[in-house]
Amino acid sequence: MKSSFSSKLHDLGSWLLASAAAVGRTLLSNRGLAVIVLLGCAVVAISPWLRPAISRDLRGVHIPWSSPGVPFAPPHAAEVPRQWLLSGVAVPILVVIAIGIFLVVTRRHRIATSFGLLLAISLPAAAAVFWNHPGLVEFCESEVRQRAVLREVFRHQSEELLTGGAPDRLVSGGFRNTPEGYRSKLHSILLPFRYAMYGPWLVVIAAVGVVVARSGSLRHRLAYGARWAIAGLLLAAAMTWPRWVAEYHWIQANRYEDANRLAEAEASLDNVRSSMPALTATRRYWLARGRVGYRQKRQDAYTSYYVAHQHAIDGRYSEAYAVLRPYAGDSDSSVVARELLAEVISRTAANHIVAGDYSAAEIEWTEAALIAPWMPGHWIAQYTTALAANPVRAEEIESELLPRLVTVGDRMVNSDVASVIGDAYFNVGDFVKAREMYDRSIANFHLPKYANLHAQEGRLGL
Repeated sequence: MKSSFSSKLHDLGSWLLASAAAVGRTLLSNRGLAVIVLLGCAVVAISPWLRPAISRDLRGVHIPWSSPGVPFAPPHAAEVPRQWLLSGVAVPILVVIAIGIFLVVTRRHRIATSFGLLLAISLPAAAAVFWNHPGLVEFCESEVRQRAVLREVFRHQSEELLTGGAPDRLVSGGFRNTPEGYRSKLHSILLPFRYAMYGPWLVVIAAVGVVVARSGSLRHRLAYGARWAIAGLLLAAAMTWPRWVAEYHWIQANRYEDANRLAEAEASLDNVRSSMPALTATRRYWLARGRVGYRQKRQDAYTSYYVAHQHAIDGRYSEAYAVLRPYAGDSDSSVVARELLAEVISRTAANHIVAGDYSAAEIEWTEAALIAPWMPGHWIAQYTTALAANPVRAEEIESELLPRLVTVGDRMVNSDVASVIGDAYFNVGDFVKAREMYDRSIANFHLPKYANLHAQEGRLGL
């Protein structure tokens, strides 16, 4: 009996080892590895493609291929939770990946073809994300400026708050990655790369997969991959063709303006609008139209925008507000004009913070948040400043502010907001609630390199 049991146990062990070996051989075979890589590409396709400075990441299922109607820009792009769009750039990629897996499983010699198809579709997808939504990229740029203001706000409340001292989540090369003022050094064609996340890596993975999976000499492999890449580039050019036509007209407009041929420059800007209407909802277009109109001594919304922008660059925020307010003071105004007006008001509020006038700063930020509610930096500054001015409002502001933080992707800002609410509870003597907020702050963000000292000290009662 014992011998029979031992024999069965031995047979079971042998079967398990054989099964494990068979599974391992399958996974490590060419087909198995190809399927694993393709499944990984599917995960990358639905992962973040663009990362704003404050808001939550934009995934491949959130960004459409194009926006022929309403431009995919604020306030639409700022809505959270975001819908998974059937028109999102990730959907065709997922379809191609499914086809590729089928080809890999049924036809081993089609592995290179599967990655070639992925390369051909990922190139136009990345191009569509980068260049078909200029308003979305400017939304990311505006959040960088908002993050700079929040840095000042939190730094004046405490030097130990993370937002004021630690690099933000867009950091690269050891810098804080937050420009000053209203100027950007990068051309609008290159700006999207600043916010690019995992999606474009599909191009790299697919290109490597084509070369590795193809049989033959390295020369033949590269030639084979180049054919798929050319197909992808042609699709990318077709998908983003309106942008390149618009950029051509923009170059013409700049040349005409430099030659003082302002009427021709204005006509070229009209061609920009006709080629790609989404560009008219960008700060870049409004500045170009306003500059040409200003040189022609015309008085309109574009000219006022340009003049207000120049005042803002020079730090004359009162003059900028006076010029822009008649054109951007209501909900029917252009999103571009409202964003600039809100930023001007925000900078005025930041100056009040420096002067120690928290009540005036709260009023200014309240106005900015009403003008451009899709810009999170303004209402975050509004609530935190209100707490600094009047800690007894801690419970009220906690109930209003914390639910809105679901739209904020920057964990340092989330953490500091909890710390500020904890400080307010601490100042009014509610130590139980204060400890809860400090615990929440540490749970949001606490790393050895950037320790959450403020929340730690608050929890200890220092």
